[in-house]
Amino acid sequence: MKLKLDFPQQIATNKINYKDNLMLIGSCFTENIGHFLQRHDFNTKINPFGILFHPIAIFGALNRIVDKKLFSEEELVFNHELWHSLEHHSSFSHVEKNMCLEKINEEIISSHEFLKNTKYLLITLGTSIIYELEENHKIVSNCHKIDAKKFNKRFLNIDEILDAFDLTYKALQTLNPNLKIIFTVSPVRHWRDGLVENNRSKSRLIYSVENIINKYINTEYFPAYELIIDDLRDYRFFEADFCHPNQMAINYIWNYFTKMYFDDITLEYMEDKNQLLKMTAHKVQFEDTKSSKILVENIKQKQTLIDKKYFS
Repeated sequence: MKLKLDFPQQIATNKINYKDNLMLIGSCFTENIGHFLQRHDFNTKINPFGILFHPIAIFGALNRIVDKKLFSEEELVFNHELWHSLEHHSSFSHVEKNMCLEKINEEIISSHEFLKNTKYLLITLGTSIIYELEENHKIVSNCHKIDAKKFNKRFLNIDEILDAFDLTYKALQTLNPNLKIIFTVSPVRHWRDGLVENNRSKSRLIYSVENIINKYINTEYFPAYELIIDDLRDYRFFEADFCHPNQMAINYIWNYFTKMYFDDITLEYMEDKNQLLKMTAHKVQFEDTKSSKILVENIKQKQTLIDKKYFS
């Protein structure tokens, strides 16, 4: 008995190697994939501005990284006893203005150098609903719990998204002409905006990405949204909030991603690395026992084998 639609396994033309540099930027779904890459020792830079949700925030962050445009004190705001950047996630906020600014600018400098030598840029778009300041119509990335009366909430239109990406694409091409860009649309539901509004928001992102990959070379789409919403499409694959994919769903996405993008040697590397991770996951209760010493020695031997086989 067939119980669901079959989602065919896609195979990318351009393959990722375990030695490639990868930058990931966007919504919290970016961090899910990024965590797997880091755990397997890929060279990654994840969300240099913190978690960002809408295209203008993401493209704006990339523009500043490419231009190495540092932030000034005047661009920070003070609210609830913390200094914030309206272009950053709250993970960059700090009680001291100079510490907030230092962390922000250090990340821009390091990200600029990393992006120069990055082969793949993964962009995850989360929503097309944005907030802009009432006083000057500046679109912000994060409101940082500032009085809602100071912001207008609205949808981005398709042309705004495409025009913003056009500028970013040209900037990225100047810095790194060989860069390949993989777009995803986050399957996380923004239910606080309303489910109807969430669907309208996601549809604008999907349509925008379709236009982008049809127009620009070295851009493509990874179907994370469809894999969760249409392939799995069951609440047992979500957390208790019914909005965020759970670990089982994230593992499913990761496995699909590896089969789609990793070259043969990287898949082989992944098998060896997974064996090592399983070995290191074993808890050693008594270090002086014979079995514990054997396990430690086996881990060392496995690590040596991986280092010699893949990195020597």
